Amino acid sequence: MPPNPKSFKPSFEVTISGKASLTALKKMIIDESPYHHHVPPVKASQLNLWKPRDTILDAERGRKLAAARHDLSTIADEVTLGADIALLATRKGKASDAINLIIEFIPRSNPTTIEEQEEALDTLGALNKRFTHLIDHALKRDAPSASAELTSYREVQGGSCPIYDGRYHPTQGSSTVAPPIHLYNPVFAHFLDDAANPALEVPDRVVVATAKLMRKASAVYDNEYTRRDGVRDSLKKAVYHELVAGVVDDYILPDDAVGWTVLSADGSRVPLLMEQEEGELGSNGCDPSTQASFTMLKYWAQSNAKRNNSKRLTDFMWLGNGAVLTDNTQCFRVARILHSLTRSLAHLRKYYATLTSSTNPPSSRFFPFPTSFHPNHGLKISFEYLQALERGSACVIFKCRTKEELPRILVVKFAQTYGSAAHELLAREGLAPQLLYCGPVDPSPDAPSYQNLKMIVMEYIDGETVAAMEGGFPDGFEAQLTRIVSLLHDNGYVYGDLRQPNVMVAGDERVKLIDFDWAGKEGEATYPINLAKNMWPNGAQAMGLITQDHDRAMLKSMVDYCNTRHI
Repeated sequence: MPPNPKSFKPSFEVTISGKASLTALKKMIIDESPYHHHVPPVKASQLNLWKPRDTILDAERGRKLAAARHDLSTIADEVTLGADIALLATRKGKASDAINLIIEFIPRSNPTTIEEQEEALDTLGALNKRFTHLIDHALKRDAPSASAELTSYREVQGGSCPIYDGRYHPTQGSSTVAPPIHLYNPVFAHFLDDAANPALEVPDRVVVATAKLMRKASAVYDNEYTRRDGVRDSLKKAVYHELVAGVVDDYILPDDAVGWTVLSADGSRVPLLMEQEEGELGSNGCDPSTQASFTMLKYWAQSNAKRNNSKRLTDFMWLGNGAVLTDNTQCFRVARILHSLTRSLAHLRKYYATLTSSTNPPSSRFFPFPTSFHPNHGLKISFEYLQALERGSACVIFKCRTKEELPRILVVKFAQTYGSAAHELLAREGLAPQLLYCGPVDPSPDAPSYQNLKMIVMEYIDGETVAAMEGGFPDGFEAQLTRIVSLLHDNGYVYGDLRQPNVMVAGDERVKLIDFDWAGKEGEATYPINLAKNMWPNGAQAMGLITQDHDRAMLKSMVDYCNTRHI
């Protein structure tokens, strides 16, 4: 529990040398604050320090925090190991009561009930609970056209049930990114491959229908209804599918959408395609692609369906005519994408027509489609997903169990890049999990590319990451971790991401690295495009080279961090 609110001083001052470490500053804060008398004693690891970006006066701190919904990242930058302590004394603003630092207290909280443990581990119980919560919210929302309007959409993205499309509320809410949708069904991977393939053979009838569609779409119509009457027939011919308006099997398609459905093996009606028209882009006060997301979600919710995925797979395409010598090029591009859609709808229809609850249990909605791998080109090994190993919508790492006579527990993850050579180097020394597979998501000859994603399979290590530990580090922890980094460097590798979640202490007290997404040869391995601020050593930057000096700096920070856990 935090200190008694009645005795809590909202603000206080500490005096410390500018050359002091972050750990020393946290100790001083504990000694000077109400945390000093807290039972059990507060550790430095339970304090996060934040530097306000703008002036926050002591008298207005409550209002500022409430406006930020107590998400400190929206109003301040977290102070990390290696920060210049002297700079923390500078105030944002000249007022004497301006706040230098905000202290965040993280109470110890170990889950005790089964429900709390499920929530902590993202087990099926917790995932189903969240899914039900999503459906309930979808049923209560306004019509898709209203939900997609700026104010409503912004509110949705800042709430507990956002659309996972990457758009986010700038000051509220959590992450709205999710794993690629093609990991959940290869149909979407096939579509992306076809749409990007200039050599794809497109039937002449599709090209002709597309040309007519573009001529019709170029007209400036009075409203969405006259546009619908003008373009829908041409669109049906281009995608080679009938579109049914209004109601599909007693389920209302919101906002005059049209759709094409298929009956699955268990008797449920599945919408494969939904289409809506707007008079002009933005004429209804919303982004039509966002409205389409809400339309699909609304249908799934009211039909109590077993799937809910929505993702933009193309950019906005220009469907109009405009240049006498280049219109053909654009027409062929649009025709290729529409033909790719038609091909994908045929695959999707076949998939749903054979889908039953026994071949695809409800729990499968939470996990990727791939369920097998070929270790070292050997016999196929099938597995089933047990749980996500990270919290949040962006999780791409899972605990799995093989379907063998003697089942094994494995970790399966997906990544764009992976330092398999560095991983295997450490695994041979027992300093990383055994790597069982690192290669294409599906290596079969007719499989889609999955946008060159990799599937990585490794043994499951029973232990705790440094991020999860409250202390009790094994003897020689620093020496073990130093040896790991030195072994990588001596063989010409860099690691790049030596943070607490990637360092594990196994049950036998051996230290291991468990994530090699960024690892590679020095001079070749680089940081990713998106690199969070305030977490990396000096010189580290997005797309910049990872150096051994960076690794050594993070090693020092890791040791400093672990020392705070003993306070």
